[in-house]
Amino acid sequence: NGLFTADQDDPEWARAHRILMLAFTPVALKGMYEGMADIADQLMYKWSRVRNDARVDLPSDFTRLTLDTIALTSFRLPLQFLLF
Repeated sequence: NGLFTADQDDPEWARAHRILMLAFTPVALKGMYEGMADIADQLMYKWSRVRNDARVDLPSDFTRLTLDTIALTSFRLPLQFLLF
């Protein structure tokens, strides 16, 4: 049973949903904002340094953005994948 693919009437889904929703209250999200904004700023800085004729690997950059955001907001780990 996956949280996003399970039947919403399934008791296991309901239990997992209740547990995870605690991490996404307005107060919790407000506490994550500064870190997420910093990571987005890092990506904007990286792109600002790219030459006009250079290609940007968007899938790679957005994957790194996602990994950085999850690591920082969920585990308080500043992995900084965007630097690589």
